[in-house]
Parts: sequence; C-alpha cells; structure tokens
Amino acid sequence: MRRIEVAEELKVRFPARSAEFDDGFEVGMMALLMSRKEAEFTRSVSTRIVDQCVELAGKLGYHLGEREDGADNVRLTFRTRRAKPKLRLVSNQAVAS
Repeated sequence: MRRIEVAEELKVRFPARSAEFDDGFEVGMMALLMSRKEAEFTRSVSTRIVDQCVELAGKLGYHLGEREDGADNVRLTFRTRRAKPKLRLVSNQAVAS
C-alpha cells in the first residue's frame, strides 16, 4: 500500500487493493491531468509506471520535461509540445568583487 498523489498536498491510499490497482489509479490520474490541457504539471508516480506515463503523454500531446528519481517513486514534470520553454538570462561577464 502506497500513498498516491492526487493533488498538491493531497494523497490517498487503498489498503485493501493490490499494487496493480495503485498503478492503474496513478495512470488514470495522469490521463485526467493531461486531458485538462494544462501547459505543465508535476506528479510523483511509482517507478513501475514511468514508461507507461511517458507513452501516454506522447499520445496526448505532452513530453517529459524533467525527471527526479527517488527510492520508490519518480517525480515527473510534463509539458505540452506547444508550450514555450522557460528561458532565463545568463550573463557571461565576470562579477566585480
């Protein structure tokens, strides 16, 4: 039984269910988030379903922007293909001390 992130600061558990049920629930949550057409979102998921989430994302117009591996889970950030990249100004001039 693991905690599944539903929203920021909201996690659920299904104590009487199998790991496969948890995986299916997480994939369903990812599909729901992608169907909302947000430009970017981040979720923690089980390491077992990362490939499935990435494949689903590709079919729904998203790509994997960032990935942070943890012990039991992976934090994934998905972005729409049409979302503009976040740019920041970088200076190559030395700072005077």
